[in-house]
Amino acid sequence: MTIPVAGAYELSVYAASPSGFVIELGVPKAELVQGGFGFFVDGEHVGVMHVPELDAGWVRYTARFEVTSPGEITAGVGNITGAPYFINYDSLELVLVPEPSSLLLGSLVRVGLLLGWRQST
Repeated sequence: MTIPVAGAYELSVYAASPSGFVIELGVPKAELVQGGFGFFVDGEHVGVMHVPELDAGWVRYTARFEVTSPGEITAGVGNITGAPYFINYDSLELVLVPEPSSLLLGSLVRVGLLLGWRQST
């Protein structure tokens, strides 16, 4: 992934963890349990370990991290715990997190536009 500017970034992914059993030829049947996964950037774990509830459906999980200079990174998700479990992943996304001051400015602009619109009607 290409990082265009330094700053705070957020990785997100949707994950779902089904219940059931693992059945492999010649191996005893094992019941699926809750497993854990995490986000990784350049081989380093970022954020906390996430443990999806069994059969909860698709849930969005996130991790934030800082990038000090633009460039290329390798980012993704990976299983952390060692147990018979299965986690499905979908829609991995990386976004630049807006600065709090730009969020405040955007809100003030929207309020100003709304007030101006109300006065003109």
